[in-house]
Amino acid sequence: MNQRKKKKMSDVRFSILFSLPSTVIYTCFMIVPLIGVVYYSLTQWSGAGEPKYIGFNNFLFLFHSSDFWIIIKNTGILIFLHMLIQIPAAIFLAYVLLRTKRGFRFYRGIFFLPTIISATVIGLMFSLILNADVGSLNAILRGIGLESLAKNWLSDPKIVVFAVSLTLVWQYIGYHMSVILAGMQSLSEEIVESAVIDGANNFKLCTCIILPQIKGVIQVSVMFCFTGCLKAFEHSFIMTWGGPGVRSTFLAVHMYKLAYFSSELGKGCAVAVIIVISALLLTKISNLVFDEEEN
Repeated sequence: MNQRKKKKMSDVRFSILFSLPSTVIYTCFMIVPLIGVVYYSLTQWSGAGEPKYIGFNNFLFLFHSSDFWIIIKNTGILIFLHMLIQIPAAIFLAYVLLRTKRGFRFYRGIFFLPTIISATVIGLMFSLILNADVGSLNAILRGIGLESLAKNWLSDPKIVVFAVSLTLVWQYIGYHMSVILAGMQSLSEEIVESAVIDGANNFKLCTCIILPQIKGVIQVSVMFCFTGCLKAFEHSFIMTWGGPGVRSTFLAVHMYKLAYFSSELGKGCAVAVIIVISALLLTKISNLVFDEEEN
């Protein structure tokens, strides 16, 4: 009994020592800053001097601002386009690559390439492509006789959020494709071969055999989409500075502008708290949806 107890204590000490460095790092760089953000969200503070405690006034200011609800709508549009286009496109490309025998590595690299390019570079590239005067998109439309479709893509309040959102959607399709492809490759080849022998076509093989077995991987991609949309910053800031007005502003851009352009760090921290709460809620909803489907 003493030997067993000593071994158990030794295992406990080893586990504590093994996890201590990561725990300390996580606490210092995640938990402590998060507590600080929550505190400053309850204060009026410009970044200099003593913060003044004002309770939930920063949140009330945001909720009574019409611009804030436009920004919430923009973020909702971004999430919707990710769910409507990005995830289905990633699943389609992953399945096509799974069934590809020749050129697999080449095509996988081509599809993944936009993901490894800096978001700032992508934003600058598309700000030139979508430029109303010298952009290549309008030039192509005029060249093929579709001048009526040429738009002020980055200055029209009605379409600017879609132009910026679709740029972000396009860049990260390859990332989710890689995640989903890894899940598909982890499946037993015998299952796929058996389905093919039984006469399953590509559509049924994908939707009825493969996708039900990688629901966990798809859930991870969905949660990455949610958190990525809530943190979306570079594309909007580089392409339009969130304009015109706030028509292409997302939550992270609004947080940055409040904190560093307007020197209202308290309100900026309040937006950051809303982002964290939204991420937790969307993650919980995602878990409930996928758990319900599994049941």
